[in-house]
Amino acid sequence: EFKAFLKKLPTDHFLNTSAVLKFWTSDLVLQRRYGLLEASTKVVLGKAIKIVRKLFALSKRCPTQPKISLPRE
Repeated sequence: EFKAFLKKLPTDHFLNTSAVLKFWTSDLVLQRRYGLLEASTKVVLGKAIKIVRKLFALSKRCPTQPKISLPRE
């Protein structure tokens, strides 16, 4: 969707930020998709924060520090 948005922008002259914002707000499909992406990112961030807090609380109670291995990207 973002690549399609970039193709819609005029290429014959430079655009300032207010012109790009005008095109951005007029594309309703892109706005809806961006909203969904933002919401799912907030959910993932909330879960990650909860897991980190739980691990930190558990590590404070352990006499030896646990070895935590994160999955590779």
